[in-house]
Amino acid sequence: MRRFSFLSALAALLLIAPAAEAAFPGANGRIAFTRDAGANEESYTAEPDGSDARPITSNPWGDRMPAFSPDGSRIAFVSLENGTANPEIYVMDADGTDRTRLTDSAGNDLDPA
Repeated sequence: MRRFSFLSALAALLLIAPAAEAAFPGANGRIAFTRDAGANEESYTAEPDGSDARPITSNPWGDRMPAFSPDGSRIAFVSLENGTANPEIYVMDADGTDRTRLTDSAGNDLDPA
């Protein structure tokens, strides 16, 4: 009988474990995250300790997976804008303004980080 080492077991677990949807703080010190309010997901920023949470999207169809640009000035995210079932990638300023669509495909565009 062959025995697996701890490292082999860890490697196997990492291959099958789902990736977490999280991002490191932007250069501005804030983190970006998705809050699920039941039927709708919206994107927020907050201080790393969770204080001062501010909504940066407001879309009846949901916005999620926000990720800061390396300089912290912009955020890429996924949106179901206009009620389609086809997620697209958008980018906006870190305060939620100047929203611009980046993709337009028949498939699901996800994980902009």
